[in-house]
This record gives sequence, structure tokens and C-alpha cells, in this order.
Amino acid sequence: MDGIFFDEMASRFTNPTTKIDYYQNLTKYAKATGFSRTVGNPGQDTTAELARTVDTSFIYETEKFPSESTLQSRTTALGLNNVNKFGVIPYGVPTLRTAAVKMARKYVGYIYVTERSLRSNPWGGVCKYIKALFKALA
Repeated sequence: MDGIFFDEMASRFTNPTTKIDYYQNLTKYAKATGFSRTVGNPGQDTTAELARTVDTSFIYETEKFPSESTLQSRTTALGLNNVNKFGVIPYGVPTLRTAAVKMARKYVGYIYVTERSLRSNPWGGVCKYIKALFKALA
């Protein structure tokens, strides 16, 4: 393990200015203790200032796959022109669409998608189409 994941991170909608120092200090501490990566999960739109406090921000955690306009607005508005700064984790997606994954790769560097829903803990196991996801990401 070489990274740490900060779930339920503050977002654009949760008074981000009071959290910037907090996340900067968490990242500094994590890296000082040997972690090479920090990932924040606001799960929704965030601010550039918050996104800069971690290595990668997950900007979408919702049922169904994000549209291109959603990804474009959430990444380009931040002015951080590095797809590896962003990731998405859609759930409740019954069938993997390779074209959707390829579209998302234009905006985000990290994608994990699952058919599982909130009723069954979407992160409680590996998605049924993991091999197809790996192939689409290659």
C-alpha cells in the first residue's frame, strides 16, 4: 500500500475555504509518514483549491455513468489540466459501455465502475465486468 484515501472530503458545497489547510496538513502528514499518494473523495464538484490539496480528487460518485458535459464542466472549470488529478467512481451501472469509459479517459485518469448499488455496498466487492473494465482502460 502506498497511498491513502480521504473519503467524504469537503466539496464546493461544504464551505471549502475552512478545509483547505486541513487537507493540506493531512497530505503533508501522509507523505511524511511514507505514503506516496493522497486521494480525496468529495464525490462531486469541488474547487481547484481543494483539488490541489491532494494528488487525485474523485469528482463523481453517483449512480450511473457521468455524461461528457458533467466531466468536462467538473474538470476544465478547475483549470487543472492533468487527467491524473481526477477520478470517477460511478455505481449502479448494470452494463459496462466501453465507449463511455474511453470518453471519460479524456477527462479523468482513474475510473472504477460497478453494477452494485447503494443497497448492497457498491464498494464491497469486485464488479462483475472487471476484466472488460481493465481492457477498456488499457
